[in-house]
Amino acid sequence: MMEVQSGGSRLASRRLLVAIWVMAAIVGIALFEWDMTPASGRHNAGGQGAGPGPARYLVVREWRRNTDYQFVPSAARKRYPDGGLQESYRLATDKEGFIEPARRHTQPDLSVVFLGGSTTECMYVAPENRFAHLAATKLEQSLGLKVNGLNAALSGNNSMHSLLLLLGKVVPLRPDFVVLMHGVNDIAALTSNGTYWIEKGSLRLFEEERLSAGDAGKVLVKALIPYTTEQLQRGAKAARGLFRVRPAQAQPSAPASTGAPGRRAEMRRDFESSLRSFVRVATAWGITPVLMTQVYVEPTAATERSDAFVDREQLAGGAPQPGQPNLLDDFNAITREVARTEAVPLIDLARARTWRFGDVYDGMHFTDAGSKQVAEIVAAALEEQIARQRKVGAARTP
Repeated sequence: MMEVQSGGSRLASRRLLVAIWVMAAIVGIALFEWDMTPASGRHNAGGQGAGPGPARYLVVREWRRNTDYQFVPSAARKRYPDGGLQESYRLATDKEGFIEPARRHTQPDLSVVFLGGSTTECMYVAPENRFAHLAATKLEQSLGLKVNGLNAALSGNNSMHSLLLLLGKVVPLRPDFVVLMHGVNDIAALTSNGTYWIEKGSLRLFEEERLSAGDAGKVLVKALIPYTTEQLQRGAKAARGLFRVRPAQAQPSAPASTGAPGRRAEMRRDFESSLRSFVRVATAWGITPVLMTQVYVEPTAATERSDAFVDREQLAGGAPQPGQPNLLDDFNAITREVARTEAVPLIDLARARTWRFGDVYDGMHFTDAGSKQVAEIVAAALEEQIARQRKVGAARTP
């Protein structure tokens, strides 16, 4: 009995000694870190080392890879069942974050990548009817080639987000075409923030590394229990929505000031610069850029006005002026001009047909019926461009 107690005492003593050494090590590291940290807040780095300062990096706004999503259609979408209406819509992504179906062929004869915001993403459209995929299948049927249509669009993305996606995600794939459709999200960024370089929020172009103990803990927890963390975050968000009382807030006044000629001209220049940057980067890497104008259907009925994604005042940059085109008309005109002066293909979707509610459910976002119409227009335009390129190539062949 005495030997057992003696052995237990020795084990307890060893555990206590280990604990003391661990605590001493932690305190020692903390004291060393405190001593090494400059009081000025500046960081010291030796030689070619990066140093301990927080890094900044560009943000690639994309759907999470290898993920299956389900979305219940909005009330506005339910009012327009043209072409079919589902109780929920599936949006799945492949290993690189492209919206499925994407890589139907491992070795395609032709690849087309689509970039844009929610109007290209087509969340509330059946997967087989999303125009990025459907246009590729129509091209495949008409050309007798294996064609992949890759959809890299994401709700909220503007043309600068697509430029970053082009560099970080699309260029390495070396597709034949990259189709870009933007307008309204650029207007939203430039009217609300005055710039594309938003510093905070989900639409920011760059991120700064956070080095606090709290952030490190969040990263560790998410790495160890990602699904539990996701469910806890959803529960917390739902609880906040139930119990939080939000005070009334005045609407931002920024859009009202955009009617000034100088501000409107500045927004036009920024959007044009963004489009030209996109076109020239794609061209430099041997990819044919295709610019596409954005559809907007003016609401007429009361229900249509209540469902509208953006209203006339927002598109006008304030109070509508008689005879003055809205901002989307301006931006569509810029898209046409950039395509003309850069000598790249244009799909003038806004003018391709008379669009109506039923093709879109909120003035901008396509129903299944509308997405099918877009696919027809895009496939025909790309087929014409491919025929033109083949003709030029044959003429140049010795």
